[in-house]
Amino acid sequence: MKILIVEDDENSSLLLTTALGALGYEAESAESGESALQTMYQSPPDLVISDIMMPGMDGFELCRIIKTDPQLSHIPLVFYTATYTAPEDRELALTLGASRFIVKPMEISEFLNIITGILEEHKQRNLPVPRPSPQDFSGLDELHKLRLAHKLDEKVRQLEREQKMLRASEARYRSLINDVLDNSAVAIIILDSGFTAVWANRSFERFFHVKREEIIGRDFRHTINTVFPNAFHEDCDFKSKLLSAYRTGGATKRMTCCLKAPSGKAKQWLEYYGQPIYSGLYKGGRVEHFTDVTEIKLAEEKLQILSQAVEQSPASVIISDTEGNIKYVNPRFSMITGYGADEAVRQDLAWTIAGYASSDTQAEIQAALKDGTEWRGELPNQRKNGEDFWEYVAITPIKANDGTITHHLAICEDITVRKVYEERLFNQANFDSLTRLPNRVLAFDRLTQALARAHRNERIVAVIFVDLDHFKNVNDTLGHAAGDRLLIEAAKRLCGATREDDTVARLSGDEFLVILPDLATVYDSKVVAHKILNAFSGPFTLEGRELFFTVSIGLSTYPDDSDNPHTLLQHADAAMYRAKASGRNTYRYFTPDINKQAVHRLELESHLRLALERGEFTIKYQPIIDIAGNHMVGAEALLSWYNPALGHVSPDHFIPVAEETGLIVPIGKWVLETACHQAKSWQEQLRSPFRISINVSSRQFREKNFVKTVCRALEKSSLTASDLELEITENLLLKEAGEASDILNQLSEMQVHLAVDDFGTGYSALSYLKHFPFDALKIDRTFVRDITTDKEDAALTRAIIVMAQSLGLRVTGEGVETEQQLNFLHGEGCNQVQGYYFCKPVTAQEFGKMLQDHTTIKWLSECETPTAALH
Repeated sequence: MKILIVEDDENSSLLLTTALGALGYEAESAESGESALQTMYQSPPDLVISDIMMPGMDGFELCRIIKTDPQLSHIPLVFYTATYTAPEDRELALTLGASRFIVKPMEISEFLNIITGILEEHKQRNLPVPRPSPQDFSGLDELHKLRLAHKLDEKVRQLEREQKMLRASEARYRSLINDVLDNSAVAIIILDSGFTAVWANRSFERFFHVKREEIIGRDFRHTINTVFPNAFHEDCDFKSKLLSAYRTGGATKRMTCCLKAPSGKAKQWLEYYGQPIYSGLYKGGRVEHFTDVTEIKLAEEKLQILSQAVEQSPASVIISDTEGNIKYVNPRFSMITGYGADEAVRQDLAWTIAGYASSDTQAEIQAALKDGTEWRGELPNQRKNGEDFWEYVAITPIKANDGTITHHLAICEDITVRKVYEERLFNQANFDSLTRLPNRVLAFDRLTQALARAHRNERIVAVIFVDLDHFKNVNDTLGHAAGDRLLIEAAKRLCGATREDDTVARLSGDEFLVILPDLATVYDSKVVAHKILNAFSGPFTLEGRELFFTVSIGLSTYPDDSDNPHTLLQHADAAMYRAKASGRNTYRYFTPDINKQAVHRLELESHLRLALERGEFTIKYQPIIDIAGNHMVGAEALLSWYNPALGHVSPDHFIPVAEETGLIVPIGKWVLETACHQAKSWQEQLRSPFRISINVSSRQFREKNFVKTVCRALEKSSLTASDLELEITENLLLKEAGEASDILNQLSEMQVHLAVDDFGTGYSALSYLKHFPFDALKIDRTFVRDITTDKEDAALTRAIIVMAQSLGLRVTGEGVETEQQLNFLHGEGCNQVQGYYFCKPVTAQEFGKMLQDHTTIKWLSECETPTAALH
C-alpha cells in the first residue's frame, strides 16, 4: 500500500519513509502541501501523513483542499505534528476532516501500530473518510488565521527552546529509529544518489555474512559484483535483475533470491524490494529491503512436493467429496485399474474400491464414510480388462482446521503379488516341500484343535509317532534322491492307512506324525497302528531294486496320557524309542515308566551340555602292554564324567546322548587335544616313544573338519603323528565306507596310526579291512572275558588273531583280568594287551607318578616274561 508523507524536514521524512518501508509499505515523501497535491493527482496514495507547519501551504490548508476535492476526499489523512498541540488545534484538524491527530513525540512502534490500524480499519470495514460539507468551512478560515497567528507568535517566542528540544528529540528519535531498524528482522541497506552504501542493519550482516564496515562507503553495485556472487545460490539470477533495475531507476518489483547455505544448513530464501528516496538527506538514493521468506518458500516447496508425491505415488490415490463422489484420481490409479481419470471422476468411491467385496465389507465402508472414521483392509477388485487383483485400501477423512470433514482420501496399493507370495509362504510354512504333508507347525495346530473338540465332545485323540527303521542306510548307500523317493512313498502308505479326517504330517527326516481325532476307544488307535505296520510290509522299489523297510511306532492318547499337546508329542516320541529298543517293526504305547526314562535322559542331556564348560570331565589312562617285549608301549585315553548332581556317570550312558545331541564333537576335540598334550609330556619324562590311543565317535568322525582338528591337536601339543593312534568302530566303517575311506587315507598319510575298535561286535567282516589303511585291531572285551571257558569265544578270538596277522595288523586284547586270559592271548600270538590285570584306568597325575617311580605295573618289575608271571 502507498503512503504519502508530507514533511518539510527531510530527516523526519527519511525516518518515516524508512520505518514504513521496513513494514512493507511503499512510502513516498513531499516537502510541501503544493508538491503533495501534485503527487496525489498523479498517483493517489492510500494514506496521507502530514505535518501542519510547513512553508507555503500548511497542513490545515492541505487538508481543506483534499477534503473539498471529490477526486481526493476519500483518502484518509493523519496529522503528525509537534507544533500544533492545543485542544483547539485538534478540534480544527478533525473539523477539517482529518482521520487522526497525532502529537509528537510518540514511540515509533506505537506510531506504526496506529498507522497500520488506520489502514486495516479502512480496508476491512470500508469506512467513509470524514468529509465536511462546504458549509462546515464557514468561520473556519478566520479561526485558521487566528490559530496560525497565535502559533507563529508562540513559535517565535519558543523557537530557541524548541530548536534545542527538537534537536534532542530528533537525536532520540534517530537513535530509536536506528535501533528499531538495526534490530529489524528485515535486512535494510540505504544508498545515496551515487549508489554508495551509507547505512545497513544487523540483519543485512546476518543474511549476507558480511560486516557493515566492509560495504559502508562503497559503491553497492561494485559490492554486488565482488561480494554477492559468493552469497547467492548458483541458480539465482537476482544479481543481474537488480543491476538492471538500477539502470532503469524507480521502484523495483518484488523479487525472490536464494542464498547459499553454510555447510550443514538449509538454503535461505529472501524477498527483495527497493524504492527510491525522493527527499531528504539522501534524496535520489535508494532503500533496499530483504525479507526472510524461507518458511513461506519451504511451505510452497512442500506443497509442490506433496502434489508431486501424490501424482507420482506408487499407490492409487483417490479423493472424493463428503457424498462419496470421486473428485480426483492419480495416474497410478489408471495404471492399476485401467480406468482413466475422466472415467473415474464423479463415480462412487465405495463402489469403485469395494464393488467386488462382500456385502458386509461394503456396509462397513459405507458406515465409515458416513461416520467420518478410518477404514483399512484388503479387498478384491477387478481391472477394466476383467483381470482380478487384490488391493490394500486405507480410507481416511480429510478435515479442515475446525475439524469439519471436507473430503475422503483413499490410498489403494496393489498387493496381488504379495498375496501370491503369502499363499506360497503359507504352504512353505505349513507343508513339507517334499511330501506335501502338513509339517510340524500345522500338525501341532491341528492337534490343538482336535484336543479342544475332544474335550467338548468327550472323545479320545491318539498321537502316533512313526519312524522309518534304518533310513539312514538308504541315504548313505543309494543317495539322497533315493531317500527322498522312499519318504514320498512312505507318506503315501501312511495316508492310505488312515482316515480322511486324520492328519498325517512329516516332522523331520524320517519321522512322521499321525493324529487320530474323535476316537471312541483307545483300541481304535491300535487298529490304525496295525494298518501302518501292514502298509510297510510290502517291498519298496528303489534304484531298480526291491527293498523292505519297517517302521517303529509310538502312541500316546488324550485324555489318559495328557491334555497338553506338547506333552502328548513327547510321550509318543518316547514310546517310539521304546519300540525301537524292542527290536523295531512294532508299536508301543506310552507308559509312566517310559516317561521316567525320558525325564532321566533329558536331565542327563541338560547336565551334559554344561559339563565341558564346568570342567566336570577327566581323562583316565590305562597302560597298553607289549607282551613279547615285556614293556609298556602306551596308554588308552578313557573319558570319565563326574557331575555333582548325578555323581559318576558311566560312559555307556552319556556317550550315546552326546552322540545324538552332537555334544560329542566339542567333547571329543577336548579329549584329543588334552590327551595329545599329556602324551607329549610323558614322552619328555620317559625320553622314549609313547603312543596314546584315543577313541573317535562316529559323529565326531563325520565332521567335515575332523582331519584339520587332528592336525591342530598335534600342532598344539608338538606330538609326532606316529605317536597317536585313533580307534574307529567297525560299525562306522560299514555305514559310511566311502567317506570313511577318504578320511582314513588322509590320516594314514599323516602317519597317524589307525585301529579297529571293539572288533567282533559288529559284522566282523575281515575282508573289508584290506580296503582301509589300518595298523591294528582290538579284540572286544566280551570275547576276551570268556576265552578260557567258552569254546566259541576262544575259537573266534583265535581266528581273529590269525586273520589279522595275515593282513599284517597288530592285535590288542582288551579287558584282560586274569592270568589265564593273558596266557591264552600270548599263546595265540596276540601282540598287546590291556586290562585290570595290569592296571585300572588312572588319572594323569597317578599315571605320571607311576612312570616316575617305575612301579607302573607290578608284574613287569618282578618277572622276566609274561609266562613267568603266570606261573
